[in-house]
Amino acid sequence: STSFEVIGAPYASYTDIQAGDVYYANGYWSRPADKKDCEEYGATTATGVIAPVAAKETGDTDLTSAYVVKPYSGIALGDIYYSAGFWSPGTSAAVTACKAVSAPVALVYSITPTTTDAGLGFHAYAMALKDATRSCKWSTELTSVGVFSPTAYTNGDVSATVASFNADRDGYTKMLAVMEISDWATKFPAFAAARNYSAATPAGGCSGWFLPTTGQMKDFYLNMGGWTDAQWTTANSNGLYKSASYKPVSDGFKDKLNNAGLVVGTDYEYFFNENTTSPSSHRAYWLASENNASYAFSLALQNGDSNYHFSPMNTGYANTPWNSTKTDSWWVRSILAF
Repeated sequence: STSFEVIGAPYASYTDIQAGDVYYANGYWSRPADKKDCEEYGATTATGVIAPVAAKETGDTDLTSAYVVKPYSGIALGDIYYSAGFWSPGTSAAVTACKAVSAPVALVYSITPTTTDAGLGFHAYAMALKDATRSCKWSTELTSVGVFSPTAYTNGDVSATVASFNADRDGYTKMLAVMEISDWATKFPAFAAARNYSAATPAGGCSGWFLPTTGQMKDFYLNMGGWTDAQWTTANSNGLYKSASYKPVSDGFKDKLNNAGLVVGTDYEYFFNENTTSPSSHRAYWLASENNASYAFSLALQNGDSNYHFSPMNTGYANTPWNSTKTDSWWVRSILAF
């Protein structure tokens, strides 16, 4: 098998294969950066990614004694995504072996791309293993972003609010729109922090890092903690929230990573930086979803009763996420599509 001549530097033999190379329907492969050209000029379609043989599982195809082809159709919740652009099962044996090839950078939490993202060739979403920052403004001015529509919040109506949040799932599209704004990285620090998260990803092999939306974070809640739409109990001036322990989501995230043999503090950070105790203070993650000129949505964790809130509203509680405007500072946790 050989790869495409059209990219100018063909990979002519098996010795040129690298983990993270894109694999095509006609049996060729290329570096991730050449994927667009190969599909366009080679009249073929990318079907998977080349990974170390240690990442092999049911449905993967042996390519050589050292590499397998992992089809996009085989991506599963809980898989670990690596900086080279391949993924493996979230088992300790696979992850330990694959870490020798590339650093783990994200956990697959959704295998249901939006229509827009599927059209861009993406198949799944993965959450960064560490926070991008823990002190960041959403924007430096209280003004509408102007490049995408606000996300509706209906005080008192859980069903309407959940539907609005679910519909807002194209964080990558919002990221690209913000990046077209002059001096965007200065004007929208949360987007810049998400995009510039330090963990490396392959150019052309994924979306790069971006800020998740309300719907994308709700997918994380569903698939990590089992919280369905019906379990969101209240939509009031505190935001959309569930009156229950934060543990199911934080435990779902860390349990998958612990089972993969990853080490907290070295390989990953707890979601909300929690472990087995109640939160010591209010905290929140910024989301890409805007409510109005003054407020954007955050995913907030309330001290004491440990409620989770999707909060856009000013309610008068001092120094809390649900009294925050866009110019207040909260945390950022990036996601990517691949």
